[in-house]
Amino acid sequence: KAAGLFGYLYGATIKNVIIDGATINSNHYAGGIVAWVLNNSGNQSLPMVIENCHVQNSKITSAAEQVNGAWDNGDKVGGIVGYLPKDGNTNTVTGCTVDTLAISAYRDYGAVAGAASSTRVKENTVTNVTNERNMAQDYDQSKRENWGNPVGRDLEWITTLADLQKAFSGAFNLSVNA
Repeated sequence: KAAGLFGYLYGATIKNVIIDGATINSNHYAGGIVAWVLNNSGNQSLPMVIENCHVQNSKITSAAEQVNGAWDNGDKVGGIVGYLPKDGNTNTVTGCTVDTLAISAYRDYGAVAGAASSTRVKENTVTNVTNERNMAQDYDQSKRENWGNPVGRDLEWITTLADLQKAFSGAFNLSVNA
């Protein structure tokens, strides 16, 4: 289910990677560099570091799937990383760029990270990103959308507008496919 250059990782350092012209398809967890960073709470010495990576001229799609008789998932999609969990480590996404990217998902999607908890996402550049909320299936409407932001869900690391401006630069286009 997880799709990206790396489907899932924990405790790794990824630097200086360029993804150009990729088409990435998933049902749950998708990112240009890493789809899913596994929770590493058992070993606090292994942070996840993504630095100076670039995703350009690409499309990332996470479509719904049947889960227990209902449509669900299609979530946690980001240009760089789909999901960084909350754990005791200092996970970072720094100095990355996302340029000319189309994202299509149901919820929890953003230009840099789809869902990020207790992470440090800073000094990244985003330009020409199109976010499309895919409502083609009868999704569980009780779930929060969390879409259209540079980080789709949980901006706990951003405390002020100045932090937001420092973390991201660029323009966003947003559309909804209902």
